[in-house]
Amino acid sequence: MNTTHPNFLILRTDQMRADHAGHAGNPAIHTPRLDALAAEGVSLSRAYVNCPLRMPGRATLFTGLTPRGHRVRTNAILLDPSFPTVPGALAEAGYRTASIGKIHLSLYGYGQRFDVVSLPRRIGHV
Repeated sequence: MNTTHPNFLILRTDQMRADHAGHAGNPAIHTPRLDALAAEGVSLSRAYVNCPLRMPGRATLFTGLTPRGHRVRTNAILLDPSFPTVPGALAEAGYRTASIGKIHLSLYGYGQRFDVVSLPRRIGHV
């Protein structure tokens, strides 16, 4: 592992309750890969959404601003590309960033601040 640039992974799910993972205490739902990631890293047990809509929530995650600050107050409003983002700052620091899945923050998919990784959807264990 490169100690000057440690790796990290941010997982953000849609419509998943906090107790819908094994590491969160659910005995009926088996999520061995998520459980392993949680055991080896950091798992937040008290996180709150800034906005229950997808696009404003993603814009907040990437900018650190509230919906009022980044102006993505509802779905279908695109993030202004002039706003600094966490992936943009990471890229400037020498990281390679990637997004897998949908973000819907710009007209052309993910904007200039993201490397797009396209993977087919797979059904199976998480």
